[in-house]
Amino acid sequence: MARYLLKEVVRTGGRVFILDPKKDWQGRPPHRIPYGQLTKDFRGSVDQPIYMDHFDPTVRVAIYCPAEWDKNIDNILKKAIEVGYTTIYIDEIKQLVPNTFAPKELMIAYTQGAAAGVGVWGGVQRPKGIPEVMKDQAEVWIIFRVKKLEDRIDIASYVEENTTEGRRVSALFRNALQIRWFIFFEDTMTRPVLCMPLVLDKKDNVVK
Repeated sequence: MARYLLKEVVRTGGRVFILDPKKDWQGRPPHRIPYGQLTKDFRGSVDQPIYMDHFDPTVRVAIYCPAEWDKNIDNILKKAIEVGYTTIYIDEIKQLVPNTFAPKELMIAYTQGAAAGVGVWGGVQRPKGIPEVMKDQAEVWIIFRVKKLEDRIDIASYVEENTTEGRRVSALFRNALQIRWFIFFEDTMTRPVLCMPLVLDKKDNVVK
């Protein structure tokens, strides 16, 4: 899902910067794909991003793999806000940010990014363990199989109007979803919806 949507960002003229603390965006050995090599004609792609620890607005798709939050990430986010028109994708953000503290530049990106044309997308397996600002400011939710009930209740408290102190959730959140089914919600909708698995036709690169 992330790869497909990020490719759509690039296809429509946007810029992407991937933060990959797990270091598995390119796959795992022995099937790991090398990073892209920056040339005059190649400025990175979602499948072969350019590895760099800073923000370069001339690079279409970049990637950085920090083990923990550092000054490079602060500078990447700050520069992205200055330049605009960038999607920052953070894979497994819980590894970088504890639920008790959100770095200043991350908070700025989440609260002010939209005005600069900057979107921040945080992926995580345990949503209860990330800072509230990320969930409170999220305009779009794509929710796959979440095993623990406490995490599903936490999600429901942001996307369902009738959730009360985690004690009442709809049937959508009572049980973990089947593999590849997902719940979609964006903040103009009155309620979240359950979606069947999407099939990517690799030949035509379209979702059915």
